[in-house]
Parts: sequence; C-alpha cells; structure tokens
Amino acid sequence: MEEKVFYRNQLVNNINIYYEFYPNPNSKKTLVLLHGFLSSTFSFRRLIPFLNKEFQVVSIDLPPFGKSEKSNKFVYSYRNLAQTVIELIFALDLKEIVLIGHSMGAQSN
Repeated sequence: MEEKVFYRNQLVNNINIYYEFYPNPNSKKTLVLLHGFLSSTFSFRRLIPFLNKEFQVVSIDLPPFGKSEKSNKFVYSYRNLAQTVIELIFALDLKEIVLIGHSMGAQSN
C-alpha cells in the first residue's frame, strides 16, 4: 500500500500551525498525534505507517516547534496550546478523534 500524506499549514488561534494528514478511507476514526518538548512531527515518522493501516492520522507541530510558526505574540501556555489544537481539529472538521500525546504533548490534551 502506497503511503499518501498531505503536508499543510493552517492559521488557527492567530498562529500558523504545520500538520501532516495521513488519510485512510476505510476509517472514520482519526488519531491526533502531539509530540513532546523540543520535538516535532518527525518524532512519529516510524510509528505513523503502522497507525495509518487502521486509522486516519494527523500529526501536529505544536508551536513553536518543528515547522509551525514561532511568534512572540503567541501565549505559550498549556491552555493556549490545547485551545490551538481544538481549533485545528474544528478547522479540519475531524469528528471521531483520539488524542495521543507524548511528554509535553500529553499535557496539552
């Protein structure tokens, strides 16, 4: 099976968020991956192919990490990071989701 991925940026909560979307037409459920401190979507590169066999997957670069925007106007609190993730989920119109966080990403859930 050929891996299909969409690399995108989305403006949410006044900051540009980078994410990767791995569709799976056979699954209504989407796994949303949130990386740990000083990391990025890159940390999930070996896990995503296994998860994508059964689920859609969205991997997010939490700001200011990875390819997401770095801004001195953004409030880098767990509450605001969580709000940003929620707004991205709504913007992508994701319905049945499972949030999976590693380290700092789990605290943003």
